[in-house]
Amino acid sequence: MENTRFFENVRAFFARVPRVLLLPLSALLMGLCLLFPKVGMLQWISLIPALYYLLPQIGQMRLRRAYALGLLYFGAFYLMVWHWFV
Repeated sequence: MENTRFFENVRAFFARVPRVLLLPLSALLMGLCLLFPKVGMLQWISLIPALYYLLPQIGQMRLRRAYALGLLYFGAFYLMVWHWFV
């Protein structure tokens, strides 16, 4: 019973966040894992927002949109990892 309540809370959180912001959120969480190795298990959790956004669009996405989403994801990721360089 408590598992279903947890998943309902996760779905409610994702419903409040604009869907396109899930990719940078996932990238920033992934970047945190590289900066702070002690939170390495967060890497697996950080994939959830990106997959939640991308999986429903797998067969319907055009190449230009896929490139733009990849640029959004990796732009946020590299901004987090190379914060000292920017």
